Amino acid sequence: IEGFYLGLEPMSHGNAVALGMIAESYMSVKKGFISEESLKQITAFLALYFPCPEDLLTGTGRIVELMQ
Repeated sequence: IEGFYLGLEPMSHGNAVALGMIAESYMSVKKGFISEESLKQITAFLALYFPCPEDLLTGTGRIVELMQ
């Protein structure tokens, strides 16, 4: 994630880890491993401390495609 955003909008390692956690949680919902409610809770908590691009929060965009 850090490498992906490096050319766009550099971010800290911690922020990249948080974004990865959100993206992985989104994919876990799609595979039936966690509920939508769990995803909302994870995302809301991490968003308190780390800025999250809207496309990642909605599960759209290139970064989610690359992680699948």
